[in-house]
Amino acid sequence: MTADQKNVLGVVTIDKAVTHGTPRFAHTRAPAQTLIDSPGTGETVDDFPAVCPSIPRQHAFSLQLSLP
Repeated sequence: MTADQKNVLGVVTIDKAVTHGTPRFAHTRAPAQTLIDSPGTGETVDDFPAVCPSIPRQHAFSLQLSLP
């Protein structure tokens, strides 16, 4: 991992070379913001796999639990 890459909780990756450093779910191009914004759209973390099927459910739960 270089100085331009970060791994958060093992489920979110920040890499300036991929998606311009936007935090995204590891091994995907799906932005983590998608899950963070989901309560505002009426979706729950249980709905998330239907919205982003490439994201393992446990990654969505891990990220949600780490949010304030």
